[in-house]
Formats: sequence, structure tokens, C-alpha cells
Amino acid sequence: MNDTAVMIRADTTTLPRRTAKQIAASRANGKLSGGPKTAVGKQRSGQNAIRHGIFARAVPQYRHPVYYTRDEVTSLYEGMIRERPCRTALGCVLTENLAVDILRLRHVRALEHAALDPNVEYDLETERALQMPQGELTRPAEDHQVLLSGAKRLHEAIQAGQPIDLADHEHDLMTEEIWRRLNGPARHLKSTRKRLADLEQQLLTVVADDREMVEADRAQAALDLRDAEEWAKTQEMSLYGVETFEALQGILRGAEPILASSVTHWGKLVSAIIHDESREVREHQERDSQLERIRRIALVRSIGLMEPIEKLAEYAARIQKSMERTWAMIQEVEGQKPT
Repeated sequence: MNDTAVMIRADTTTLPRRTAKQIAASRANGKLSGGPKTAVGKQRSGQNAIRHGIFARAVPQYRHPVYYTRDEVTSLYEGMIRERPCRTALGCVLTENLAVDILRLRHVRALEHAALDPNVEYDLETERALQMPQGELTRPAEDHQVLLSGAKRLHEAIQAGQPIDLADHEHDLMTEEIWRRLNGPARHLKSTRKRLADLEQQLLTVVADDREMVEADRAQAALDLRDAEEWAKTQEMSLYGVETFEALQGILRGAEPILASSVTHWGKLVSAIIHDESREVREHQERDSQLERIRRIALVRSIGLMEPIEKLAEYAARIQKSMERTWAMIQEVEGQKPT
């Protein structure tokens, strides 16, 4: 015992002695960190231990709980008073307590949702990105499946020289898709010609510094126009024996035959539709698979949150009982029979 005490004293003697300036500085710093001095500061610091404030006995004035603000309590209380005016001062106090309990219960429900989806921002952002339509023309996944099925049946009928027999939904989607493809080259040619004309008009008024850039754009537009003209020649409606939308509907209904000179063109067109729609179906399936994986991850994460969710349920039950008691007291104080 004595040896230990001697050893401790020996160790402390080896520590450097503090100077008078260091001691004075420590005392000055201590005076600066003595806590709040004013009544307002002391009241505010007295609420530092509040974590969620769900069961706070009073509405804090300086540090609001996370589940409501003073304005929210006031707004809800005033609305309740307008719907059911108080006859007594005690009834008004009880009504305010009921408003606080309502906000507490709302906050507990919000906590439950947050606990079940702890990464809600990431999950929702990813889900929106996966569900975002791609491409110029977008359709639901079911329509891509129907269009692919109809295109395959149409291709088989063309190759076998048999009558075309499509279901109603297949016929409508196929007519829309083929009409869009047949008109696509003409629309592209028209827009390319307009862009070239706009650039030529711009060259008449462009300043010298920008002339080289505009001339380069015009040269590219001229090349694009040549390509558009070649594409339009290969997709002329006359090659398919189609002049109007109604004529196309008749062919796909089986009312009009496909001309022998147009069979090759029809075969290439429908094969392109099969290729594109097969890709669309695969992409939808991949997106659905990724979405399912994200949702499963969220479910797995929520397993470890069962205990806090059960505690939140207990909190909610206690708040609901408090609300029932307060409501019964309000009716008793206000002289009304409880309902």
C-alpha cells in the first residue's frame, strides 16, 4: 500500500509544473464557459435533453420538438375552436392538449413510414429513373408485348401467304406503329430541309466572327439532307401498296391483300418491328427486375427495424388513450354527454 502511494507520488513529481500565466488563462476560460446567464438562456438550455419530444408535458417555446411547431399547434387549436367553440377556460386548455396529441400521433405515424423505408430518397430516385420512359415513342410494357406478338403473327402470315388475322388490340397497335414508320422518313426529310433553309437564311445576316461556324452547320445539314432523301426513297408508301391510313387498316384487317411486289418490303418492315420490340421487352424486363431487387433490399432492411416499430406502435396506443381521456374530459367540462 505504501509502496503504491510512493510510486504515485514519484510519478506526479515528474510532470512539468504549470506557469502562472497558464493558471490565469485557465481561470479566465472557466469564467467564459459557465453556462447561460439570462433567464431566457437558462430556459432554452433546460430543454437540451429533449430527443423527440413525443411525451413532452408542455409545448417548448424556444426549442420546438421535431413533430410540431408553435404555429402548427396554434393553427390546429384555432381550427378546433372554430368548429366547436369552448364554453369554459378549462375546456380551451383541454382542447389545446388534444391538438398537441393529434400532432404527436401524426409524427409517430411519420416515424413508422421513415423506419420502414430508411433510404426513401435513394429508392424513390432510383425507381423514378428506372420507370422513366426511353425513346421518342413510349408505350406501357404490356403494349410492347402485344405489339411484339402481333408482329410475329403478321410476319408468319406474310411468309406463308396466308390471310392476316390479328386481335383488335394487336391490329390497333400495329397500324399505329407501321403508319409511324412509313411517315417517319418524310417527316425527317421535311425537318432537315427546313433546318438547311434556316441556316442559309442565317448566313445572310451572320457576323463575321460566327460565319465559319454557321457555314460548318450548313455543310452538315446538306449532308443530312442527302441521307434523308435516300432514306425517304426506300420508305415510300407506294412500295408497300399503301396510300392512306384507312388503306393500311384494311390490309391489316385482311380486307385487302398485300401486293406481290410489296411482300419483300413488308417482310423487312415487320422484321424490323420484331427486332425493336424484342429489345423494348427485354429492357422493360430488366428494369422490372432491378425494381424488384430494390424493393426486396428495402424489405430486408426493415426486418431489423421491427423492435423500434413496435415501440412506435406502443407510443401511438398511449397517445390515442390520452386523446380519448382528453376528449371525454372536454365533453364533461363543457357539459355535453360523451359520444
